Amino acid sequence: MTKLRKILVYVNLAKEGLDAVERAVKLAKASKAVLKLVDVVSTPALAYGPLPFPPFDLSEAVTSYKRQRLEEIAKGPRADGVTVLTDVLHGSPGTELIREVIRHHFDLVMKTAEGGVLNRLFGTTGMQLLRRCPCAVELVKPSLAVARERVLVALDPAPDDPERDAVNAQLLAIAAEATKLEGTELHVVHVWHPFAEEVLLGRAGVSPEELEGYYDAERAKAQEALETTISRHAPGLPSSRVHLVRGRPDDAIERLARDEHVDLVVLGVKARRGVAQVLIGSTAERIVGTLDCSLLAVKPEGFVSPIKVEDDVPESAGLEPAADAMSH
Repeated sequence: MTKLRKILVYVNLAKEGLDAVERAVKLAKASKAVLKLVDVVSTPALAYGPLPFPPFDLSEAVTSYKRQRLEEIAKGPRADGVTVLTDVLHGSPGTELIREVIRHHFDLVMKTAEGGVLNRLFGTTGMQLLRRCPCAVELVKPSLAVARERVLVALDPAPDDPERDAVNAQLLAIAAEATKLEGTELHVVHVWHPFAEEVLLGRAGVSPEELEGYYDAERAKAQEALETTISRHAPGLPSSRVHLVRGRPDDAIERLARDEHVDLVVLGVKARRGVAQVLIGSTAERIVGTLDCSLLAVKPEGFVSPIKVEDDVPESAGLEPAADAMSH
């Protein structure tokens, strides 16, 4: 996702503001990407057919209303030179958004986070996108849609592990592109924890001095792995923006993001038995539950969603970016 070509924005007209749209327009202008705004008529709404007072059909009326509103929202960005498409999907929002991504090969899906902290109104749709969407997903916190100053990338350094190293390289490349497009300040964090600390603390015969020596050695290994990863994939990054923090990932990332006034946290995800999990493990859902900033979750190359497209729908001609957009 280092080169944005196609951005899909879920505009939930019934619940959320237009923060994700504002953010997406800024990115689309900077990268010359095609922008598509969609809303979804959910499955319960589709159950309503003609009402007792014909010829009014409620599901059709809802669809028509949403189409009209999306077109109104698209007028401003179009007048500013952005290629904007609109559509109304039908079914379960998370599933239909993922199917739209698969059909048309979007690079990024954006959705407004519905509250002060992401956990409060994170919603089933947002969580489904994080776990199952094959492309990157950005959950935009209201008020942080346009102006951004700092981005924090959470790494899991493992220079000798090609798979994990590739994910770290991908995250840093995306962050570098964001810095180039928006002039943001890049910060990197690696949260480390002494292996088997709980076991050692309760083991008789291990002195405090031995424990401290073990902790120092573990920290040195984490430091070396982080420095190797940075020198390999982000040379020139100032050391003042590289953070090595001991603790639990969810607590440490949230605290650092708050202390450094971070606007966006970038995390990697990986596939495990067909289900996507955030790179740093099951703590992912706790992380998004505590963050008070926007979140970008990035999928590894080759990620396959468990959601399938039932119909072989050809890619629409209007979704292809112009030639100059394809080169950015």
